[in-house]
Amino acid sequence: MHETGITGFPITLSMRRPRISIPNSIISWGASLISVLWGMFWLWFALMHILDGSDTSASIMPVVIFSLPVLLLSMLALTMPRIGGILMIPAAVFGAWFFDDAGARMLLATPALLLGATLIYAGPWRRRKLAHLPRRRRNRATL
Repeated sequence: MHETGITGFPITLSMRRPRISIPNSIISWGASLISVLWGMFWLWFALMHILDGSDTSASIMPVVIFSLPVLLLSMLALTMPRIGGILMIPAAVFGAWFFDDAGARMLLATPALLLGATLIYAGPWRRRKLAHLPRRRRNRATL
């Protein structure tokens, strides 16, 4: 049974569902910054492996060969997100193929795959929208 208003027409009550949305520019910047943290973690891990003291100086080259591409990819994701995201996906596939350990796949290949896909989806074109959003004016009475 419908309720009728003063005019005699039925009143339909509808409530809007709350929608939580994160702006795509924040997603893009967040993915870039997380990729830099991911690259810095692997650089730290490689340096701690070198500075452990039990390894010789001959083991420095494999660690540098491992950590340099990861660091370059993370810095590229910050400066050129679209290109960094496109390059992170094949790097993640290679990392998953190269490492036999599930832990290495989890810590190396999975973040690169997810961050690469996120950077391709919300690349630099989304960041420009953040710069052109209108700014709120402060009410002097509330200050």
